[in-house]
Amino acid sequence: MFGVSTDFGGPATDDVTHLRSLDQVARAVAGYAAYALEATGTPGGVLALGDSTGRVIELAIGWSNLAERTRMTPSLPFPAGRLGALVIGMAANRLAAQGVVDLNQPVMRYGVQIENPLGRRPVTLRDLLTHRSGLCADTFEATFTAGPVSVEQLAGPSARAPEYGGSRPRWCSPPGQRAEYSSVGLEIVVRTLAAAVDAPFAEYAHDELLAPLGLDRTSWPLAGPTPSLWQPKMTGYMVFGDTAVPTPTIRARTSHSAGIETTAGDFVRLLTALLPGSNTPDSAELTAGLGIEVRDAGSPMHSYGCSGSYPYGWWSTGRAFPALDLAVTAVGNAWNMRKYDNLSGCWASLVADKAAELRADDQSNDLVGGTDSEIAGAVAAERIFGLLGVTEHLPHHELERIAEEACPLPHRTSADWSRAEFMAGLEWLEDAHTPAQIEHKLAARPELAEYLDLVRRRWGAGPLMLDPEYRA
Repeated sequence: MFGVSTDFGGPATDDVTHLRSLDQVARAVAGYAAYALEATGTPGGVLALGDSTGRVIELAIGWSNLAERTRMTPSLPFPAGRLGALVIGMAANRLAAQGVVDLNQPVMRYGVQIENPLGRRPVTLRDLLTHRSGLCADTFEATFTAGPVSVEQLAGPSARAPEYGGSRPRWCSPPGQRAEYSSVGLEIVVRTLAAAVDAPFAEYAHDELLAPLGLDRTSWPLAGPTPSLWQPKMTGYMVFGDTAVPTPTIRARTSHSAGIETTAGDFVRLLTALLPGSNTPDSAELTAGLGIEVRDAGSPMHSYGCSGSYPYGWWSTGRAFPALDLAVTAVGNAWNMRKYDNLSGCWASLVADKAAELRADDQSNDLVGGTDSEIAGAVAAERIFGLLGVTEHLPHHELERIAEEACPLPHRTSADWSRAEFMAGLEWLEDAHTPAQIEHKLAARPELAEYLDLVRRRWGAGPLMLDPEYRA
């Protein structure tokens, strides 16, 4: 099992009495986080929680480097990719409020010579911040050597997106017509803001946004004078089934929009500054979606923030939940190479969402999930007695035999298996045949149902309980 180290950092202060305290959330999420590492094939991760008082709890779990057997620690910076959009959005909003820039004016007004060849009007900062400039969705300008590149070169009228040898035009629609995330688009915003303040963006962001909050572990190393020397300090892994391969060092020429490096603690402190009641100048200024993602508006789970990735080794998420007085940042150092988009099933997303759910749940009992063996037994019962419709009980001697003869596959060196827990899981669900009966059983064991989704991810299967076509 993975080791967990937690920094509870100071006295607890929680004025919202109907919510779990940060300490309670951290304790409740720890077991889930450990199991989620195994389910998603992630070597290690860091979760940071904060509120409007500025208090932060950091939880580190698993391994930062498998070959060296180095434990994950909260202080390790990681390449955060798209998380940098939050800082870019904050800078743009602040400069707009100060009258330094006008978000509705063409970027050419600030000396950045970008023009959409398909458009009937010029591209504005607002277009770029909301990803409606007409630039097509992209990854980023990847390189091993990290030489400088101009945005005018990247986004010229005849420019091509980098994927698969430039198979698509860089510009795909007129301004304002549709939203497509663009790393180059945010890089144009950065160059525009830098021109407006007559200073490098990294310098401005540090002096005006990061340093006042005491954030000293966030930077843009690929925008510095020696980008080719940058090496990630947290090892990332390309995961192929049961094998984790270290990620080669890929550097981004879009050095600000994709090249931010931060820690979970630093980024959650940035998010706490945006929570209502934090008494900072930027509190709640970014809820309009300028440079960030807004989710579940109008609901208790309303949040704003960013999800980030850096190919092919890190997935991260950072979100502020104003109704919960909660900021969450999580990062895991794995990329499931079976597919490009890992966001919905990555460790960071799962654990961040779970932390928010636990914050909103004022029940005192923590969720402690069933073991793999117990869950395997429950799944076997659902497939046999539910999906196949077998009405007899499995003879006890047959149940004992299959539990006793369970073995790891030849390519696995070991497997945790409990004969007794497998039998208990199967016997627990063998009298449930209809969807209503199965759901009733699951409702009585919410901690077990909670972990079934993680097992589905671990086993690479579709829905394990009650396939949708059989629910009716």
